[in-house]
Amino acid sequence: MLEEPDGTKPSDAVIWLQKAFALADPLEDSVARGVAELKISILQTLARAYFVAGSYDRAEATLEELIPSIDASPDHASSGYRELRWLRLATLKRRKAGDTALLDAFKSIINHMECSETNITE
Repeated sequence: MLEEPDGTKPSDAVIWLQKAFALADPLEDSVARGVAELKISILQTLARAYFVAGSYDRAEATLEELIPSIDASPDHASSGYRELRWLRLATLKRRKAGDTALLDAFKSIINHMECSETNITE
């Protein structure tokens, strides 16, 4: 398990993020305008924390829950969402997922990127 010099571990962040999502999840998206965005933000951070903590199955499950929301977003091609698609691919590779899952992850990346020389090179 990774540990920072101050003694904190990625699993500490996971616990706090799980608690934050448990508080936000029961809220209706229609009650407050920012609730859906708050949930997406917490899930994004939680997926990254699971990945850093080495909990790839949980990272993948969180990303699978998150991807439909970001695909439906009007800003689905933003750099933050692009990073999540790459994180999904990295998670699948670490889990040694099958070719079909890896191809689906690559398709999602390609389908939601702006085709430019810079993006393709990146």
